[in-house]
Amino acid sequence: MSYLDARGDRTTWYRATMLTGPCHLRHDHVGEAYLTLRDRVLINPLGGTIELLMPDRSVLLTDPVDHADQSLQDCTVRWAECGDIIVIDVLPYAETKHRFYVVNLLNHTATRLDVLGQAFRQLPEGQGLIHPSGVYLQNGNHQQFELDADRVELLRSRTSAKRRGHSVCVLRAGVRSVDLAAL
Repeated sequence: MSYLDARGDRTTWYRATMLTGPCHLRHDHVGEAYLTLRDRVLINPLGGTIELLMPDRSVLLTDPVDHADQSLQDCTVRWAECGDIIVIDVLPYAETKHRFYVVNLLNHTATRLDVLGQAFRQLPEGQGLIHPSGVYLQNGNHQQFELDADRVELLRSRTSAKRRGHSVCVLRAGVRSVDLAAL
């Protein structure tokens, strides 16, 4: 046995198979049905689209699906909370490709990032997510890198010395490295 670090389980790389969290069916007072993630995000897969909504019913994102006749039980939903960011994995009815969404609860936005199906990791102090081809920051900024995502690994991650900036992470793809300090 050897000492890893002081962060313990918080250094976990999330994989699509690790997304958890039960979705609860919720019927509101007007008879509409939603899937709810701890009453923080609502998912409406009915009507030919996947809608991500806030609890006040403001729509964050609408994404069309192949089969407009799917019901609430037809789509598979998994999710993970990473601070104020929720990652949602949705497999619509009769589709083979999973869709990954990032919901930012601070600025009430949602983005589709299918690359999260490979892997992602939460940055220190909840500043965002790093994934094989880029980074999604808590303030909503998202940057993609010109890297071969199959050969990327996280070498190290640290917070800037003055704690004014974002985390500094170094990625390696072959012999090339990328420094995220400029974000």
